[in-house]
Amino acid sequence: MSNLKLKSDENLKVAQILIEKGYYNSSIHCSYYGCFQFMKSILCNNIKIDYEEQDNNNGKDSHDYIFRTLKNKITNRTVEKRFRDNFVSLKSKRKKADYLNELITQDESLIARQESETVIYSLKSVFNKSN
Repeated sequence: MSNLKLKSDENLKVAQILIEKGYYNSSIHCSYYGCFQFMKSILCNNIKIDYEEQDNNNGKDSHDYIFRTLKNKITNRTVEKRFRDNFVSLKSKRKKADYLNELITQDESLIARQESETVIYSLKSVFNKSN
């Protein structure tokens, strides 16, 4: 198992703990990065784009590059839409939690946690059923 996969698992567990403790803003960060780390792991281990290449993508936003690369590799339109919609929504919540002068609600944090799980499930269904 890759180190990023381990970090992903840890972040998703911590997101749940933070939600249970009422730290909704911080939980969003963990839900997002748990999902994002899993995405990077899939790119490296299943699509064979190593981490260095992922991080050095000609000056483009690495988060956008990783998202678009994975999205373009999904051939099932239903899965691609589910992946896209959930990741875009999760990323929006992460921006709100990290950068805006607004607080995240309990419902938003629970939805973000579910969105991260849906993104991961979508990727597993396409790239790696055993991961």
